[in-house]
Amino acid sequence: MRARASFFAALLMTVSALAEPMPASVPAAAVHIGDRWTIQHIDKWSGKSGNKTTQEVVDLANDEILLESKNVHSGQLAFRLRVTPEMNPISRGTMRYTPFFPRYAFPLEPGKNGARTFLLPTLPMGGRGDTT
Repeated sequence: MRARASFFAALLMTVSALAEPMPASVPAAAVHIGDRWTIQHIDKWSGKSGNKTTQEVVDLANDEILLESKNVHSGQLAFRLRVTPEMNPISRGTMRYTPFFPRYAFPLEPGKNGARTFLLPTLPMGGRGDTT
């Protein structure tokens, strides 16, 4: 009987924690040299797992963050990526976004939408992208 009471108490605490409201907005995270995270790439058409990479902050300068992306299995450097403090790509290898590629606009808020046009002048034929 005591175990059943403990189970229900734990269940009640879990349900009450899940019922807490979502925050109204989320600010950009502050990053530091040495911070790293792992990304599991998934093919959106097949649903199959692809490469797994680790990105690490290696430099912070002039309102830019330099990340090194490495293959988890081989440890080989895949590419270097420069991003804004909000993690929007500025350049990847020889490709430079003008202005930056607008992935995020902080603070993030439920239902928030946005759109922006950017150019990829470093591609052989030039390039243009739109994002929503």
